[in-house]
Amino acid sequence: MINDIINLVKEHAGDFIESETAIQPNQKQEAIETTANSLVEGLKNEVKLGNVGGLMGLLNNKEGIQGLLSNEVVINIMQHLSSALISKFNLDEGAASNISSKIIPQVIDVLTKRINDPNDNTFDVQKIMSSFGGMGSFGGMLGGFFK
Repeated sequence: MINDIINLVKEHAGDFIESETAIQPNQKQEAIETTANSLVEGLKNEVKLGNVGGLMGLLNNKEGIQGLLSNEVVINIMQHLSSALISKFNLDEGAASNISSKIIPQVIDVLTKRINDPNDNTFDVQKIMSSFGGMGSFGGMLGGFFK
């Protein structure tokens, strides 16, 4: 399940990272991996914290990318990614923030649409929650709100 999320990041963020001039060409793949890891770690952290409200808001988002930009979970993940980009690639805060604010909401928007699509079995809330730390009952509770 985590690999599916990483592949989703590669699929939807790769072009932006490839075209982003603040990251050196020889660092593009590492930047994609850093982005995917920040997303996965951010979601894992929210699950471990038991942030039901934040995760529900994230997964129930009906306002697209604009709605995600005000979600506390998304904001936390964007901040985490920005910090990682600054430390790993020596980017300035503006460039790192630009990358994270473009990529994270876009990828999460695609992820939530796929979770909520009854014809797409790639992403299942219960499996995601389970892979993020064994939150079986929490994942089951969230899973009841989707599909």
